[in-house]
Amino acid sequence: MRVTTSLSLEQSLLDQAKEYARDAGTNFSAWTERLIQRELFTSSAATAAAWEREQGRDSAAYFEQVEAQRAAVAAAIRDEHAS
Repeated sequence: MRVTTSLSLEQSLLDQAKEYARDAGTNFSAWTERLIQRELFTSSAATAAAWEREQGRDSAAYFEQVEAQRAAVAAAIRDEHAS
């Protein structure tokens, strides 16, 4: 559900943002929404990465183990379809 809100911005900043949105082929609202979504995604990804580090899931050995598991599953699926 879309809602209407207001922002208090310096006029020059608003003008620049609207121009940037126009240059990007969109309107100010859609452009602002994409920026907010990107920021939230980046923040969420950083939070997830921090949690993974706390769990010890950021080492080369861990990624090698996960890749080996992925490859084994892929091979099992291929073998299942081949028979």
